[in-house]
Amino acid sequence: MFDEDKVREEILRRTAEAELLTGHSFYGLRKAIRDDGAIATARRLIDPKGDTKFQMGMRELKKAGLLRLSVEQIIVDFGERGEIFSVDEVEAAKERLAMAELVL
Repeated sequence: MFDEDKVREEILRRTAEAELLTGHSFYGLRKAIRDDGAIATARRLIDPKGDTKFQMGMRELKKAGLLRLSVEQIIVDFGERGEIFSVDEVEAAKERLAMAELVL
């Protein structure tokens, strides 16, 4: 399985679980993955030069205590196994998760 397929599959699996548990559709995330790909979407979410505000989906995950289902956590999980995402990307994802815990 290619890296793109692995990341897309994992994001969609966790998104489906999050939808069941929160009732939120995560339409924007699904559309971004369709339009730009899973890896590019994940990297854009943690890019400190990009839009740093938290999307509604992240707010819903935090409210429900489900940040473990976030794209940021997927980046951490893959990166810590030495797959796909770099050490810097893992650190950026961890920082974003910590910030979500503080401000949401």
